[in-house]
Amino acid sequence: MTTVQQTQIPHYLTGSWDIDTTHSEVAFTARHLMVSKVRGRFTGFSGRIVTAEDPTKSSVEATVDLATVNTSNADRDAHLRSADFLDVERYPTMSYRSTAVRWDGDDLVVDGELTLRG
Repeated sequence: MTTVQQTQIPHYLTGSWDIDTTHSEVAFTARHLMVSKVRGRFTGFSGRIVTAEDPTKSSVEATVDLATVNTSNADRDAHLRSADFLDVERYPTMSYRSTAVRWDGDDLVVDGELTLRG
């Protein structure tokens, strides 16, 4: 026999929300020549979070405008937008969609698929 214990999450609300781009960020850090780190972000993105009564039935979707990459270096940003990396002309967006939400101890983990360059 398996015993399932339902946990109450304080202040948890069910519903559907658009990601607040004013108070959110899509950022990255990449190693350059294993010596330094390059930090950047994408300023154009949108998404939606849907929380269900059962948290494991919740979902997340997001889309990122790859042309908005910003590493504070115009030449590097242009190179990142080129076919050598993001190929923004052919693939203008990157997307994420959750495939599952699961418990890992006391934490919830969101598994998903990131689609980049098709």
